[in-house]
Amino acid sequence: SLTAANPPRVIALMDESPIVVRLPNRTLGAWLVKASGEHDQVFEILSTDNGRTWTTPRSIHVFSEKPGTFGGPEPLVDQNGEIHLFLVRVSKYTMGNRGEAERPSFDDYKGNRIDIWHMKSNPARTVWTKPKEIWTGYTGALNSVLQMRSGRILLPFSYFVKRNWRDRGKGFAE
Repeated sequence: SLTAANPPRVIALMDESPIVVRLPNRTLGAWLVKASGEHDQVFEILSTDNGRTWTTPRSIHVFSEKPGTFGGPEPLVDQNGEIHLFLVRVSKYTMGNRGEAERPSFDDYKGNRIDIWHMKSNPARTVWTKPKEIWTGYTGALNSVLQMRSGRILLPFSYFVKRNWRDRGKGFAE
């Protein structure tokens, strides 16, 4: 006999961008940034039953900046069981919401910044490092994160360059 499924439960909103990973103890974990009061906070939610139920979000870090400044995070469970969270921080953004048909020019991007930050836990996730800026510029997206067998962590991300489809340029930075 079939049993009825439980109705869906909202664990996070789309703009909170949760990404679920499996921890070494088989627990599912997700981290998200929410505006809470006058500051953004990073929250952790966990499931020990393969996503059927989730814990109440637990704050692991409160940023001193105003709400809406931080986004992401992109999580990685490393070879030692530590969690790395890669976040983006909007330090200056003046372009508003534009559609694909209203693609900004290179001059529109000048001075705008969405930087990349990093924080990590100990293996038990009881202590977290203070977030640290690891890249400064204008990133459009964190595309993934992975760890090589050597232990090296790779974080592919998009960033703005002056070239376009007609003028492809050479190399990465031209």
